[in-house]
Amino acid sequence: MTANDNPDPLDGPAVTDARFAINMQRERERAGLSQADLVRNLREGNWQTVHQTTVSRIEKGERPVRLGEAMSIARALRVDLRHLLLEPDDAKVMASLDSAVKGLDGSYVAIVNRTDVWHSLRDSVENLLTTARASGHAEDEYPLPQAVSALRRTPSDAIAEGREQYEHEKQSEA
Repeated sequence: MTANDNPDPLDGPAVTDARFAINMQRERERAGLSQADLVRNLREGNWQTVHQTTVSRIEKGERPVRLGEAMSIARALRVDLRHLLLEPDDAKVMASLDSAVKGLDGSYVAIVNRTDVWHSLRDSVENLLTTARASGHAEDEYPLPQAVSALRRTPSDAIAEGREQYEHEKQSEA
């Protein structure tokens, strides 16, 4: 007996279509799109013959989705097609994970960009401090001590300080 001899009635095309419909609607709503907005996005993505009734019927489970249509819908919703085929609870977790990863990536890029600014400002402070010293300003004259102190700090220090703040806030919430 092979796996194909007794197909699982809970995993046929109708079940897959129902999962797709539930996940499609959830992702559309999560993106803040109306059905008309999704149709507009689909038409911009070269599915010219799509109508709002088509989207509505797919979401209600009244019309199965074709593979090419499913791919276009996933692209228009900016989600991985595989997420639209998962069990709805699993799809919800994966969508949340995807969103969290995008947020984390965005934070990382922001840190990289701010680090670039930090290095530029650090070079400027270093050059101006050298100029001030060469002009005979005393080491205790404002703002030389602050400049020396600022030059000792690094982006790694800022990350460590941010981590400490995060841990403190996390403990306060518990």
